[in-house]
Amino acid sequence: MQLFGHFRNEQSSNNCTDNGHCDGKTGTCICDSGKTGSDCSRTVCNDKCNDHGTCPDRETGCVCEFGYKGESCEIRYCVNNCNVALSQGRCQNQTCVCEPGFTGRDCSQSKTIILFLSFFLLIDFILLLILIFIFFKMIIINS
Repeated sequence: MQLFGHFRNEQSSNNCTDNGHCDGKTGTCICDSGKTGSDCSRTVCNDKCNDHGTCPDRETGCVCEFGYKGESCEIRYCVNNCNVALSQGRCQNQTCVCEPGFTGRDCSQSKTIILFLSFFLLIDFILLLILIFIFFKMIIINS
């Protein structure tokens, strides 16, 4: 199946980005199978973007989710190289393996900070319960 793009230029052999050819009469690109766009530079969404992206429309191509790339989101990659430069993780089989104390898709989140924040949330919750208890006790005393 050939898709048509519109790229008006008489010197169009290079303007269809080597993914089609130009109709000399109309100046439009006739795209090769699997390619689309005015200059045939975009890939038609195939395979539902391998379940790792979305296809807003056939002209745009796949928009890959975090950690995937490629025309059909077929390539998994280690985001930010797992922060290996900071000794927070390493890339193994295109997946981040975090060092102890780190978490997240790219090993950028410190478990210590998460634990620290969780501790303060627990204290806030306990203080709130104490305030509610005091409030109700005052209502009962004043009644």
